[in-house]
Amino acid sequence: MKTGIGILDIYDDDSLADCLKNIPENYYVCVVRNRKTSYKNERINKYIEVNDVSLAHMCNLILHDFRINDLSHYFIIHSDQVLKDKEIFEKIHKTAETFGTWFLTGYVDNKTLDVEDDKTENILKLSNKLNTKFIYTFTGIIKNVGFFDEQIVNSHDLHVYDYIHRMRKNKLYTSVGYYPTISVGMVENKKTISNPYLKDFPSEDMSVRYSYGYFMHKNNFIPNQTESQKSSEDEVLKTIEFLQQNYGKK
Repeated sequence: MKTGIGILDIYDDDSLADCLKNIPENYYVCVVRNRKTSYKNERINKYIEVNDVSLAHMCNLILHDFRINDLSHYFIIHSDQVLKDKEIFEKIHKTAETFGTWFLTGYVDNKTLDVEDDKTENILKLSNKLNTKFIYTFTGIIKNVGFFDEQIVNSHDLHVYDYIHRMRKNKLYTSVGYYPTISVGMVENKKTISNPYLKDFPSEDMSVRYSYGYFMHKNNFIPNQTESQKSSEDEVLKTIEFLQQNYGKK
């Protein structure tokens, strides 16, 4: 599988070095850097340096680069994520392939709902919390849904919530309140984003307030505040069955 690893380099050199350790040699690596450093690593195929741009813009730079290089499977991860082993990417791909869930976000250990496939015994772990530090998707989703909305100019998560909302409209995602995860536990270097342009609520920065106002105007809800009532387990299981039948590997 033609796979790209996109890393959002927003912490420090040590975090980036740890993140790069277990990436398979045959995977393409693009790093988008939003900080000042001279750090280099021969494992990185392409560096893209930016200043004072949103996470949505950084993610889109990665997606554009992956498409130019004709890659099929896309990972976008924060540089504070520590990859345990080289097999993690293949495991995540198998989960998506089994359940037809082609947009997976980071694992959250709160055991909201586990779904097991009878044939493969693969388990999809869903959470009622969204972890945007690890995203897996593939080219078919980008072709149908497009790129992240860059009018969300300052937020840690809103661009992903918006993307998920668009996928739900296209029946490419599970019902409200449940987020399919990569279903693999991750180690995280506990870091704080120091870049003043990468903020989120409760910051009163005008760019954050604008982003939430724009999101509300566009989608008529604010995540975790005014969103529709969470779906029942039966409802989410029906959507997973639909995704598996229509987009899973037979």
